[in-house]
Amino acid sequence: MTSCQQVADSAEMIKTITGIPNVTLIPNNATALGLFGTGESYTHFSMAVPEEGFKFYVETTLIPGMEIGVIGWLKFQFDYPQSINPILRFFRITQWRITVKTYNGSQLGQVGVTDTRIATKTLDFDVYPDGLVTGYPTEYVFKINFPPLNTLPAFGNGKRILTVRISWENMTLPFFLKFPWSVRILMPEPVQTTMTTELPTSIGYLDDSMTTISNYPFLRDKWWLIVNIGTTFVIITSVMSAFLVYKSFCLGTSSNSENVTTTMEPQTTEVCFFLK
Repeated sequence: MTSCQQVADSAEMIKTITGIPNVTLIPNNATALGLFGTGESYTHFSMAVPEEGFKFYVETTLIPGMEIGVIGWLKFQFDYPQSINPILRFFRITQWRITVKTYNGSQLGQVGVTDTRIATKTLDFDVYPDGLVTGYPTEYVFKINFPPLNTLPAFGNGKRILTVRISWENMTLPFFLKFPWSVRILMPEPVQTTMTTELPTSIGYLDDSMTTISNYPFLRDKWWLIVNIGTTFVIITSVMSAFLVYKSFCLGTSSNSENVTTTMEPQTTEVCFFLK
């Protein structure tokens, strides 16, 4: 199943999607998420990643005179049931070196180290199709695990959708989590809404030209139903009126009959005879 999500092609879009305030786009190069202090992305966000694997980088700049010790934590949280959310710990061991250890599950192990004589330190990570992540140098035993890329939803041609939430703690130096241009952050998937149609509250008068009905698609399509209903109403009204007239006539006739019966009762007349 291929997603219909779109690529977020501006730093402002990515800030809105992730909630990370410091975002830099380096065209045709990388997307850099700036991490300092303590924070987290708003929620999980989606990235289109090559299904054959990809790289990501963590970059910082050491300041001369800093004390040796922990300089930051970075956590990946995946929206995937079988995944273990790795926590990376960045530790300054000398003026020139940083080591990276991970709590992959409950075990702490070293996954990478830098050893350059310049202030800017870049830690490389390789993500493989099965989800295995290795740091530099690659001979370290402890690894990081991302969800298997080849089981994730498809996006376009040769890409998969990796959904992740990141958080960071106590970054005493500015860190930049960098993804190469082959990895693109996506816009949220559009929400599907159900459209409802409201019937008009007033119908208006019907005329011979049907102009009033043409203003309402429902009435225009169902004019015959309205005519039938109107005809039926007229017939029923006529029948009821005739019935009422008939009943009134019957009542009037009955009343007249009673009056006639009362006045036509036989009368008795007395006749008197006188004899002389």
